[in-house]
Amino acid sequence: MKEELLIKYLLKETSTEENLLVQRWLGSHPDHQKQYEQLQWVWKESKTNLLSSTVDENLAWEKFKTKRNRPTKLVQFPVWLRGVAAVFAILAIGWIALSFLPHSGRAYFAEVVLGAGNSSREEILLDGTVVTLNKNTRLSYSQKMFSGERHVHLLEGEAYFKVEKDENKPFLIQVDDLTVRVLGTSFNVKKQGDDTHVILDEGSVSVQLGDQAIVLEPDQKVSARGIDKTLIKSPIENNLYRYYLNNKFEAANIPLQQIVEALNDAYDSQISIASEDLRARRITTTLEYGSLDQNLNVIQETLGISSSGKGKERVLH
Repeated sequence: MKEELLIKYLLKETSTEENLLVQRWLGSHPDHQKQYEQLQWVWKESKTNLLSSTVDENLAWEKFKTKRNRPTKLVQFPVWLRGVAAVFAILAIGWIALSFLPHSGRAYFAEVVLGAGNSSREEILLDGTVVTLNKNTRLSYSQKMFSGERHVHLLEGEAYFKVEKDENKPFLIQVDDLTVRVLGTSFNVKKQGDDTHVILDEGSVSVQLGDQAIVLEPDQKVSARGIDKTLIKSPIENNLYRYYLNNKFEAANIPLQQIVEALNDAYDSQISIASEDLRARRITTTLEYGSLDQNLNVIQETLGISSSGKGKERVLH
């Protein structure tokens, strides 16, 4: 029995036919079951080490070379024990190699949870996909070795994805009951309460919810609002959603209401606008993602308006 198939069986990645093949082999001779149990033990120990080890791989390698160069006496071991030792050596080498991969390669066999606190952060996934997490965002992902798909679950918040293209392994993002399916592209996904928004920059994505399906083209977005969600496609109104990527609010002849909504989202503030006419008034400016007070001063000077209130609770009029 090939060791690759046994390891695949250990990972629960075998097909029904492969399961039957391994099970028949295990039942055909007592030594087969013993060999499998030894392999199972080696895999379990290696997996535990991968998740919890703080070993310095460089130091371990130097110690290995020192021991290798010492004269040793030739000892004969049983064939089955030599086989187990060979498997262990392969797994040990694999463990060292995995330790240099993103998140130590844990996504090959388990869910990896990533999160951002009070500021955005960038992460590289196991396949090379780059994800920028906005503040207060949490997601999990897995890219199992023998799976035909790459999976991400956006649990809360907002993230921008630059997906590494792999036509043989689609990239799926799950947000509650909504699924975003891509091959290789750049887009933004936001979960806010019961609402989900997907904005496409490059490539194409398919957004599915129940029996609804929408394909997005660049500069389009799809929104699913409320509990009884209906997918609604529309052109994007502005690029303000990119503020956590480039640390700028870029407003190009847009209504004041839109930039105020972006500021409220970014600073957790409660800025309101006194009149409908002022909400619709258009503004062109670029604000740094820094001081809220400074940005409000720039808006007031640009439009010749004033504000009342203090801190994060302000009214523009």
